[in-house]
Amino acid sequence: MLVVNETMNLITDFFKDLRYATRQFRRAPGVAIIVALSLALGIGANTAIFSAIEATMLRPLPVKDPQELFMLRWSAREYPSRVLQGLEGDGGRSVGSDGAVTIGSRSFSYSAFEYIRDHNDVSSSTFGIAGNDLSLNVGLSGRAESAIAKGVSGNFFEGSGVPAFMGRTIQPEDDQDDVPPVAVVSYAFWQTKLGRDPAIVGKSIIANGKSVTILGVAPRTFFGLQPGTSPDLWIPLHQYSAAEAELGNTNNGVPFVRDSKTWWIQIGSRIKPAAESSARSQLNGRFQQNLKAAANDLPDDKLPRVDLFSISHGLDDLRTRFSSSLFLLMAVVGLVLLIACGNVAGLLLARASTRQREIAVRLSLGANRSRLIRQLLTESVLLSMIGGAAGLVVAAWGDSVLLSLLSSGRSPLSVEFSVNIPVLAFTIAISIASGILFGLAPAFRATRFEPVTGLKQGAGASRKATFTSGKVLVTAQIALCVMIVTGSGLFLRTLQKLQVVDIGFSRDRLLLFTVRPGLNGYKDNRLSSYYLELQRRIQTLPGVQATSFSSRPPIGGGTGRSGGVIVGYTAPDKAVEFFRHQIGPGYFKALGVPIVLGRAIDEQDVQNATKVAVINEKLVDTYFHGDNPLGHLINFGSVEQPRNFEIVGVARDVKYSQIRNDAPPTIYFSYLQFLSIPNGMTFEVRTAGDPSSIVEPIRKEALALDQAVPLVDVKSQSEVIDQAIFLERTLASLTSAFGAVALLLACVGLYGTMSYTIARRTREIGIRMALGAKREDILYGVVRETMMVLFAGLAIGLPLTFAATRTVEQQLYGLTPHDFATTFVAVLVISAVTFIAGYIPARRASAVAPIVALRTE
Repeated sequence: MLVVNETMNLITDFFKDLRYATRQFRRAPGVAIIVALSLALGIGANTAIFSAIEATMLRPLPVKDPQELFMLRWSAREYPSRVLQGLEGDGGRSVGSDGAVTIGSRSFSYSAFEYIRDHNDVSSSTFGIAGNDLSLNVGLSGRAESAIAKGVSGNFFEGSGVPAFMGRTIQPEDDQDDVPPVAVVSYAFWQTKLGRDPAIVGKSIIANGKSVTILGVAPRTFFGLQPGTSPDLWIPLHQYSAAEAELGNTNNGVPFVRDSKTWWIQIGSRIKPAAESSARSQLNGRFQQNLKAAANDLPDDKLPRVDLFSISHGLDDLRTRFSSSLFLLMAVVGLVLLIACGNVAGLLLARASTRQREIAVRLSLGANRSRLIRQLLTESVLLSMIGGAAGLVVAAWGDSVLLSLLSSGRSPLSVEFSVNIPVLAFTIAISIASGILFGLAPAFRATRFEPVTGLKQGAGASRKATFTSGKVLVTAQIALCVMIVTGSGLFLRTLQKLQVVDIGFSRDRLLLFTVRPGLNGYKDNRLSSYYLELQRRIQTLPGVQATSFSSRPPIGGGTGRSGGVIVGYTAPDKAVEFFRHQIGPGYFKALGVPIVLGRAIDEQDVQNATKVAVINEKLVDTYFHGDNPLGHLINFGSVEQPRNFEIVGVARDVKYSQIRNDAPPTIYFSYLQFLSIPNGMTFEVRTAGDPSSIVEPIRKEALALDQAVPLVDVKSQSEVIDQAIFLERTLASLTSAFGAVALLLACVGLYGTMSYTIARRTREIGIRMALGAKREDILYGVVRETMMVLFAGLAIGLPLTFAATRTVEQQLYGLTPHDFATTFVAVLVISAVTFIAGYIPARRASAVAPIVALRTE
């Protein structure tokens, strides 16, 4: 009963404190508004970044019981070549503590998937997903569009716990050979490409030249198992396998579902979390049984082992991509919030000195000090909660900006940043924590005196202590500003260096787009004729200076690798890896890449001509040791059955894939001579003026050639480069904005502290001026105090900055974390702004007339 009474008393006191705090804010609304606005910036920024972290890393999959979803991954100490010849999708290597290399992947053969699915009793459902996506040319009401399809097993939607928004999902009977093609479309595809047709179920679209019946529409929130990306269509695995075989992407045209040595399918399983251990053991046994059936003499110690990992929050690709950047931004906005809290604490310290008589009266009447501290903390937390509410508005705006920045890469994010329950809980928690953080010092300071002292007029000692505490807070704010401003300077300089880095060719006036006629059934001579004819038509357009095509675009399109032997320079029994590019005639001219030795690949390098190659300078430096490479052979076959290519030219180094990376050893082949002719090509068009002005004429020529083949990823080279460095731009933009906010808050804090001390010392200033002190002396004295605070902040902030910037070394390019120029400019900017913040109140103090100052009490 006593506990109940105490609890009721605490609740009653809390509501009394709330009412009293509300009355205090009514008396001084300006203080409440300033505090709310300061905290709204800090809490809002933290909420916006946390909502991005929650959406990309913490949010469970939008499926039924996501905690039951697991995926299989195998690992082995040696590459299992007896049972594995081709690996599609995810794969990787890791080095253990003993130095041994472990190979692993999420991809399995279809036979392993079937065996595990049909021979285990630990999972309620085992389903499969193709490791790679399938590109589609889609015909929609007479127009051509590009789309992405994901192959899934017939029980995928049932196993993952996703019902159809409209129609039905793919069923096991749809995932068979000789079944008419079907698909489930995403909500976004139905909305944007199919016009939200309410009768879409049962209708057909043309995909890669075949009629595909739409079974249903997926829910709006479902994007698959990979957060951040969403296929346009889901199709059955057998249909996916047949399509890949038709495109020539399988071994000897054998569909994946009948090729036990190509591992291409990812296996998901729905398992009760309590049964995870037994499921791991049984699924590993089933997997190894399947392997032994394929190679029964394979030793047990050579068999790959299967493990399980949870996918309740989806596959980790998005987390790997954005985690370091988002956590770095979270650290920055945390510092901004600390600076805001320091500002508010300084303001409340100043306000507490004006409430000494009130507090002294309450203490004299018998109020307990702990009771008064609780009252003051209630006011602080209420102020913080008001700031948190305003911060939600700031976060909603910040979320849209952040999502726009993070979606400015090649692949827009298919996630929503929203203020949901976890984000709201975070905002409430950080608001309460902030209120306690900035409220403790003022609460203890306001109640740390004898009542008789507080009842006296002009408690000078307390005012001096308040000013000292204010200077300490401003010093800490400046130290934090040094870290933030220096970090933002490093990211800005990194972005600037990447924007002007030499990529080996001119990025200006270059238009890129991709066509994939191979998806529509073009093959061999018909396919090569399409590329040459489109090149010819584009070349005749006004404003076009040069055009060509390649299997991959320059910058951001990835790279292909091949193993070969440089005859006479590398070991004949051990191939070395080269980056490869299949190119059309006039490629080097279109890009503006100089041929430094020999000749370029051109029209004469057709399929039946002597096989030739152009190499880059990096390959010459790496393998030829100063010798002339022209005329030497590179063998991409075996010693017994060589596939030799004669080196006919050396091109300048060009960066591919990543701007940050140096140009790797690269070999260029005629698109007609190396392996098969690619199903799709990226065209490079050099223009005389703005590349955007030539887009529509090119589109008309392409549609006139074949209206079923769409133009994909139509962008200028400058836009592609901007997309390639979107993370660097995001970091530079946001840290610069946060640095400006932090500097503004710190200067407001300094201005408030100096204004407070000058107001308290007005009479003293008047006496000094009456006794002969010059205005310059008064001005110098106040500015000196300002500079002492600045120097103290720099003395603390610079060592902290040098330690903190080590953690961002991987995000930088072309400069060290301790770059002197960046640090110097940051210190200069902070010093200049701080000086101005202190000079304004100092000048006002020196301008006070002595007679006015002497009358001030």
